[in-house]
Amino acid sequence: MIDTAKLDGRIGACGMKMNYVASALGLTPESLRMKRQNKTEFSITEITKLSRLLGTTTSELIEDIFLPEKFNENE
Repeated sequence: MIDTAKLDGRIGACGMKMNYVASALGLTPESLRMKRQNKTEFSITEITKLSRLLGTTTSELIEDIFLPEKFNENE
């Protein structure tokens, strides 16, 4: 389950709009919305493209946004 608030925050901090992000990922705005709401899953290709858009590494994005409970369970 992704941390939607963190994802939206990062996208906003980069000055991007959701329609732009959807287009850059090869998705429709509706498909991106479904993924952000955890109704469908992001593919690893989409996560990799998203990490490039946000100027971060894929592993950092996965750890911080896509699987935060797995990496923070020992805290």
